[in-house]
Amino acid sequence: MRNTDAVGSIRAGQRFGEWVTVGPKQLGGGGNGEVWAVATADGCRGAIKVLSRRRGSEGVYRLGRFKDEISFLLAHPDFPGILPLLDSHISDGSGELSWYVMPIATPIQEALGSDPDPAMVVTAAAEVASTLEALAAEGVAHRDIKPDNLFRLGDRWVIGDFGLVTYPEKDPRTEHGRRLGPIDFMAPEMRADADRAEPGPADVWALAKTIWVLLTGQQLPLPGTHRPADPAHSLQVRITFRFSAELDLLLEGATKIEPEDRVSIVDIARELRACLVSPAEARRSASLTELSARAAALTATSRQNVTDTQDRRARVQAAWEELSQTVAGAAHELADLLTFDVHRQENGYQAAAMIERPPFMPYEAQSSGWLLIPPGQPRPNVQVIAAVAMRVLRGNDPADITALLRVDRIIGDGSAHDVREIWSHAYRGIPLASARQANVFVEIRTNLTNGFDEAMRQAISVLADDRFIDQ
Repeated sequence: MRNTDAVGSIRAGQRFGEWVTVGPKQLGGGGNGEVWAVATADGCRGAIKVLSRRRGSEGVYRLGRFKDEISFLLAHPDFPGILPLLDSHISDGSGELSWYVMPIATPIQEALGSDPDPAMVVTAAAEVASTLEALAAEGVAHRDIKPDNLFRLGDRWVIGDFGLVTYPEKDPRTEHGRRLGPIDFMAPEMRADADRAEPGPADVWALAKTIWVLLTGQQLPLPGTHRPADPAHSLQVRITFRFSAELDLLLEGATKIEPEDRVSIVDIARELRACLVSPAEARRSASLTELSARAAALTATSRQNVTDTQDRRARVQAAWEELSQTVAGAAHELADLLTFDVHRQENGYQAAAMIERPPFMPYEAQSSGWLLIPPGQPRPNVQVIAAVAMRVLRGNDPADITALLRVDRIIGDGSAHDVREIWSHAYRGIPLASARQANVFVEIRTNLTNGFDEAMRQAISVLADDRFIDQ
C-alpha cells in the first residue's frame, strides 16, 4: 500500500509495507522523523523510523543521509553490536515516505536504571567501545555517539541510529560549517568542518562524554577536557568503583582538545575491558602494606598545579614504588618460609636483561632484585632470586615490565651456576596509572606466590646436597 501522509499525521493502524503502526503514540522522534512501534500480521514486532518530508536542498540532504544509513546497515547485516535492520523502503519521488524498521530495543539509560552499578555501566561501555573498535578497523565511524543512540537488545549492548555514519566509499554530504551530531557530545573539530574532521577521534571524544554521563547520572556532560583534579569532573568524587581513578585518567586522555593527542578507540576498549577483569586468585592474601600502597595510589593528592613533566614522572615513580613493594613483599614472605636472609640489589639485572636494549636512553628505567641466602654462609651454595624491572622509553609511552623468580645453585667457587627458572614474564606496552597496570601488578604477586612451593623444593634440594629436582 502506498503511503502519502506527511510525518506528524502518522497514527496507529497506518501501514508501511508489511508493517502496521501500533500503540496510542509514537515511541520517539525529532527533526528527522518519527519512531513508532509496528507489527506484522504474523506477530513480528519492531520500531519504524519514518523520515520527515522536507522541500528543496534540505530534503535532498536528509534523504541522502537516510539512504547512507540504510546502505550501511544492509552491508552489515550480522555485525555484532549494531542494532540490525529488519526492513526498509526509500521513496522513489512519487510522494511515498522513506522508512526503515529495527528491532524494539531498550534505551541504555532505561536498561541501566536510575542508580546503575558502575561495573554494569563499564560493561556496557566496553561492549560499545569494542563495536566501535571493530568498525574503525573497517574505516567506519559512527559520528553520533550519545546515550540516546545506545540500546540493550537481548543480552547485548548495541549501537543504533547510523544516520551520520561515514565509511571509506561514502561521499561527503556536509556543507562547510554545518554542525553535525549532538553538540553536547560533539568533539570541537566537528563543529567547523565535520566531513573533513577525523571521525575516529571524534567518536573517542563522544564516547568519553557518554561514559561520564552514564556513570554520574547527569543528563549532559561538562564541556571541554575532562579534569580529574576538578571535583565537578572527578569520578573518584562521584562514584564508588575500584578503577574510578584510572577511568578519570582515561576520560582525560579521550577528551584532549587536539584530536591527535587523544587516546585511540583501541586504547579505550582495552582499558574498559581491563577494568572488568577479576583479580587473579592467590593462595596467600595480600599484606596490609600492599593494600595500603594500593589505596595510597588511588587517593593521591591533586597534581593540578604541577607541570606535565612532573606529573608523568610522578606516575612512573608511583608505579615503580608499588611494583617494587609488590615483589619485595613476596621475597620477604618466601625468605621467612625458608628461614633465609634477604639482601636488596639495587640493580635487578636478571629482570632488566629480559627487556631488549633500545637504541637510545630511555625516559625512565629501573630494576631491583632480592637475594635470598641461607644465614651464616659467606659462600652459600644456593640463592633464590626475585627480580623486577620497568622501562618507559618516552615521557608519554606505556611501560615495559618484567619479573622473575628463580633458584640458583652456586657451584664450586661461584664461577659456575645451575639456574632453575620458577616463573618469569615480560609485559609489553602497559599504560601507567591504568586498570591494566593494576591487573599486571596483581598477576605478578599471584604468580610469585604460586611459585613458592617449587622454589622451596629446589632450594631444599641444594641444601641437602642433592641434585636439583627435575621439573
